Amino acid sequence: MLDLAQRGYAVTGADISEEMTHAARRAAAALGLTCPVHREDLQKLTFPDGSFDTVICFRLFHKLPTELRQLIVGELCRVSRHYVLLSYDSAWSYTSIKRTLRAVLGGHKPDRWATSLEDVKGAFVRCGFELLQDFAQLPLFKVLHLAMCQRIPPISEGR
Repeated sequence: MLDLAQRGYAVTGADISEEMTHAARRAAAALGLTCPVHREDLQKLTFPDGSFDTVICFRLFHKLPTELRQLIVGELCRVSRHYVLLSYDSAWSYTSIKRTLRAVLGGHKPDRWATSLEDVKGAFVRCGFELLQDFAQLPLFKVLHLAMCQRIPPISEGR
């Protein structure tokens, strides 16, 4: 967030943690930035529809149980006019496969949930968005991916 603000973008931060919102405000102030930071619950954001050109959700999706993912993707899409960037743990990376095997064989409860690109695309399609690009470095080895999705423009009546 702060890097984007330093580059001249108008940014708004949000986190459910009061502690993290205070830390973000202090960090912004230390850099001389005036970025609003709100305490928000991604299950029910208080921002009006289409409040932001782009919404970025980084390093959270893999911590969400499957039953919350569609709800939260829906909220991210609702407040975005154009784009949503979402980081997620790929189900097909070496690390994710190793975690899954460890959980199955050893009975360990997972602390993160990997997902396939198809599941990410499906969640966004249900909200009227399409995948533009999946950014991944060494996709089979690196677990963290970044999906960039765009609102599907309405079909004009003249077509």
